Amino acid sequence: MPLENTLIYDPANAQASAQFDQILRDETILLIVLGKDAIATQTVHEGDNQANQSPFGVKRRVLWLPDHLVEKTRCMAILQTLSTFDPTMYEKVTAFSVKPVSDKAADVLLPEEMPDEITMLLRIKRAFARAGQDLRIDL
Repeated sequence: MPLENTLIYDPANAQASAQFDQILRDETILLIVLGKDAIATQTVHEGDNQANQSPFGVKRRVLWLPDHLVEKTRCMAILQTLSTFDPTMYEKVTAFSVKPVSDKAADVLLPEEMPDEITMLLRIKRAFARAGQDLRIDL
């Protein structure tokens, strides 16, 4: 299945860092997935599916960083905006959501929080919801 709402970060691409900057500046609820193990890969696919179901027309995207070391400094800076984040857990993080037009994290997903597909789906939904909960929606 093609990933319609996912940008795969390619460190060999000279524009990759600029694309990361742009997606953070977009009015987009963002799920950043780290790693390329089975849980990360499934999180990307579930996140991409959930991005299609954006309520109120607020765009959702997934950014897949296949290696925890790629953009680590920037990811750590975003994650540390969450008071509950423990920096020593960085290598274990599967994904985190980011509020639109900000460098502020809203939720962190760890592999042990997603022991099965249903729980993973619920955690991804919650991560997207937390990132969008402060948005002002004009109806």
